[in-house]
Amino acid sequence: MKIAVINGDNINSIERIHNKLKYQLDFSDYYGMNLDSLWDELTSTSEEIKIIIKNADKLIDSLGNYGVMFLQTIREASEENDKIHVEIDD
Repeated sequence: MKIAVINGDNINSIERIHNKLKYQLDFSDYYGMNLDSLWDELTSTSEEIKIIIKNADKLIDSLGNYGVMFLQTIREASEENDKIHVEIDD
């Protein structure tokens, strides 16, 4: 199982959150570093993936609406693909 841990305390840009996910989950070289690409990667994988979000409230504070959309994207991807497991700590 691949595991990604995103701590809202350490996220201060959209680029940083996508870089962390790309590195931790070994996303493809063509990963577009945006929510559409994130959706594509998560919903098309056949590997078990666990995404742990710590301090989600601080992530939203830093990224605003993008943070909300990010969390929504990973939640919906986990509903679409049963290989994706998400834990969010506020």
